[in-house]
Amino acid sequence: MLECGRTGLDAVCEHLETAGAVSVTLEDAGDDPQLEPKPGATPLWPQVRVRALYEHAIGPEIARSALPDTATVTVVRVRQISDRDWLAASLEDIVPIEVGALWIGPHRADPPPDRVVVRLEPGLAFGSGRHPTTWLCLEWLARKFGCFPTADAPPAELDVIDYGCGSGILAVTAAVLGASRVTAIDIDPQALRATAENARANGVSDRVSVVPAETAAKAPVRPASLVVANILADPLMALAPTLADLTIPGGDLALSGILEAQADEVADAFGGAFDIRTGGRSEEWVRLDGRRREER
Repeated sequence: MLECGRTGLDAVCEHLETAGAVSVTLEDAGDDPQLEPKPGATPLWPQVRVRALYEHAIGPEIARSALPDTATVTVVRVRQISDRDWLAASLEDIVPIEVGALWIGPHRADPPPDRVVVRLEPGLAFGSGRHPTTWLCLEWLARKFGCFPTADAPPAELDVIDYGCGSGILAVTAAVLGASRVTAIDIDPQALRATAENARANGVSDRVSVVPAETAAKAPVRPASLVVANILADPLMALAPTLADLTIPGGDLALSGILEAQADEVADAFGGAFDIRTGGRSEEWVRLDGRRREER
């Protein structure tokens, strides 16, 4: 592990890879989070922590010799990591969560009785349910499908679109809760694979369809009565016309991945087609709930 300034960072990474690093990851070394980098952009902080993983042990001197002379490196640390089953280790961190009568957890965990159970292993795609933005969407789905004691009975034949499905946690949960049809859309092939696998593991493959976003843009997807999108503020605003087209008149929309300071701007972007309100808050995040206006 080393820390360096933003200047010369590309050269540092290139030299580490040339010296045999099997992976190089970048982290914020200070307190300058990049909450919403542009799509496809690599977040760059003023001070960057670089972690390089090597198959064979190296010493600090060898690590330094792999760096360009122009690098402004302030810290170099080397430690040996014992070999282990990293997939199993990563799954140990997945803690079951409960939202009303809904229980979501890994296959190794035992749910309490009388719960609606969703088994989830996130794999390579984002989404274990622990992040506040995902929890806000799960709460929305749980209420729509009657998982709280005070909730009304859900209408029959609810269909769902999960735009930006990630691991498929929302799409699969909707199917397990009883959605008649679920369409999961994402730009990431890994996300679509993870969603399909999680749908199979929960026995709902027959009601969950995975669709690449590029395909959805070219071939119209049938609009749904419930549409959920847990992404980020900028992509959500850009997708406002698309999400409006995907929601039937009178249908409901949930938008998450929005910081409180961004809520008004996102609401304005959807205000032309939806009646929008703040539906939930968790930490610094909010969920916006919308009702698609009836066509006149």
